[in-house]
Order: sequence, then structure tokens, then C-alpha cells
Amino acid sequence: MRKSSAAVLLCLSLCLLPAFAAAKKSAPKKARHAAQVKKPVHTSTYFRLESYDGSIVDLDSFAGKSVLVAFITADCPYCKTSIKFLNSIVDKYAKTNAVIIVAMDENRKRMRHFAEEYALKMPLAIDGTDVAMNYGARGVPHFFLLDKNQVKVKVWPGFDDSYEAEIESYIKELAVKKQPAGKN
Repeated sequence: MRKSSAAVLLCLSLCLLPAFAAAKKSAPKKARHAAQVKKPVHTSTYFRLESYDGSIVDLDSFAGKSVLVAFITADCPYCKTSIKFLNSIVDKYAKTNAVIIVAMDENRKRMRHFAEEYALKMPLAIDGTDVAMNYGARGVPHFFLLDKNQVKVKVWPGFDDSYEAEIESYIKELAVKKQPAGKN
């Protein structure tokens, strides 16, 4: 009788052990999750870079707007060609959309001259090579349209005039699209 009672107790404890272990593991996860909720949530598209004028270009400061991120260099002829179009996007859609230029160049003086020469109407961040790599840009110019939650919607490698209508169409669509609250 003792052997069968011991076997029952052993079997019972082996059956309950996973339940106790699961209960023990779930409590710390809840605590960790609660701590994570308090931290700012950044998407893989987040960046914070210095501008040519010393100010900070922080993607979070454009919360609630779709954002067209343009990766460029000062020497690229296609990048230069796109500036007129980018300025027009700022003029037309400033309430619902932002445009940020991220330059691979790190030379402030050179980029200040670029900003003045092309009368930029949008922020120009410098030294953005790491950000470009994180986005997956494989050359310049390279355009990424982000929705109001900073999620990539569409990508355009390179630039020519034929992109303008499509980019503008996506921006218009995002302007009227309602984003679910709290979705990242």
C-alpha cells in the first residue's frame, strides 16, 4: 500500500509541476510587459538625426502625419531633380504629410549650401547613412512613404518624373485613411 501511495503522490506531483512552473513564469512576463508599455514605442523606421543647421530631426515629431523620407546626396543629379517635386508636396500636403530629406553627406557647410540653393521647405538631416541602411535604401535617391504610424507603405528607388503622380496618389490616399488608434 505504501508503494502505491508513493506512486500516486509522485505521479500527482509530476502532473502538477508543469502547472506550477507555468504560473511562476507568467507572473514575471506580466511584470516585464507592464514595464515595456511605459517606454516609448519606436518602429523600425524611427530615426533621430542632426540637421545641417544643428537642430534635431526626430521622426516622432511628425506623429499623426504620413511622412515621405527621401535619402539623397548633394552630388546626385536625380536627387537634385526631385527637390522641386518634394517642395511641391510640402506646399500641397503640409497639414497631413511631412517630407524629410536624409542626406548621406555629413558636411554641414555643404548641406547648408544645398538647402539654400534648392530653397528647401522641409527638414534636411545629415549623416544618414546608417538610417538609410536600416531602411534598406540601396542607392540614392530612394523614397520611403510612411503612414501615420510610421509603417512603410511604399518604396521608390531612384527618381524620374513618372513617379510624381504615383507618390502624390499614395499621399492623398493616406491623408483620408483613418488609422486605428494605438496601432504601431
